[in-house]
Amino acid sequence: SVIAAKWGTGTATSSMITALAHGAAEIHPVSTIEEALALKARMPDAVLGGERHGDLIPGFDLGNSPIEYRETVSGRRIITTTTNGTVALRACERAGRVLVGALLNLDARAVALRASEAKKVLLVCAGTFETFALEDAYAAGRLICDLQATARATATDAALALATVARG
Repeated sequence: SVIAAKWGTGTATSSMITALAHGAAEIHPVSTIEEALALKARMPDAVLGGERHGDLIPGFDLGNSPIEYRETVSGRRIITTTTNGTVALRACERAGRVLVGALLNLDARAVALRASEAKKVLLVCAGTFETFALEDAYAAGRLICDLQATARATATDAALALATVARG
């Protein structure tokens, strides 16, 4: 089995984690604005959140700052779409299990991964506007360092490079 973890420090994962920590009932990540609006039509009570190139999407309730997800989300369903984060997350949907991670929940993700029986873990970093983002590499590298310290794991060259970035 494979676990895919959408990882990073970006606001998509941090907003999702913050929303769940503040009582959001569900989060539905979608790739496009059109998908978000279609899902909203089927779930009219849901909150629309997200951004395009950092800007609030016209007609949406929330942008993509974790601060916005501390209020008014308790018990609510959230439909979210972002320029990169939700697209990367949706690309993982065929994995046996998908975890959302950021520096905010680094320890919890490490615990979940160590407890799993997955033969492979794929860390997916969304980047920034389809380019490499050092902050995503750092966050993934921190997780890799933590997992290497507590488990016998074989890492790819890319994973070893991310761990080196995290160590500074």
